[in-house]
Amino acid sequence: MLFGADHGDADLSTDHDFTVHGGDAGFKLLSVQSVAAFFLMFGLVGYAMLHSSQLPAGWAVAGAIGAGLAAMVVIGLIFMMFKRLQSSGTLDLANAVGQEGLIYLRIPRAAPARSR
Repeated sequence: MLFGADHGDADLSTDHDFTVHGGDAGFKLLSVQSVAAFFLMFGLVGYAMLHSSQLPAGWAVAGAIGAGLAAMVVIGLIFMMFKRLQSSGTLDLANAVGQEGLIYLRIPRAAPARSR
């Protein structure tokens, strides 16, 4: 997806007839945004814990990994909530049957059917 290789649906033909359609998961932990958030928080928290609080390097790395993983989860949850805001926008024409409406364009009279 990062380099334009995302084509939506993929058909994989193997001996076992394995087919993948729309492999869009609701919660993606490994995305470009979540990995970037991991490295951002890993760097900031690791630097702060190592230099400001004078903690040993092992504790600073553990805290940085924990903060990075928490950032990944938060970003994944945010994008999952964004996905719930999505709608198809398709109208169901069955709901219009029997309803009153206002016509903005003139509807031409249907031409009579010709018999052969």
